[in-house]
Amino acid sequence: MDLPDAITPYALAARFPRVVNLIALEWSNRVACSGYLESLVRDARGERHGFPPAVVDELRRLRAYRYTGAVEAVAVGVSPGGPH
Repeated sequence: MDLPDAITPYALAARFPRVVNLIALEWSNRVACSGYLESLVRDARGERHGFPPAVVDELRRLRAYRYTGAVEAVAVGVSPGGPH
């Protein structure tokens, strides 16, 4: 998985390398990877402490990049739900 520098999740890799490894394993499967990234960004259980803000930002950029494949879309905030 070769990502543009603007998309590479440095904070995520430093603090949660296991999560980065799971994303890399799923990256080639667009549906599975998008679902996994979505599950990381949205807390469905309601009791997690969540990721630090820098990591959440990286996850959102990864999700948008995986969805669109365009760095430009990430810069303007396009996500699976559309622009925000």
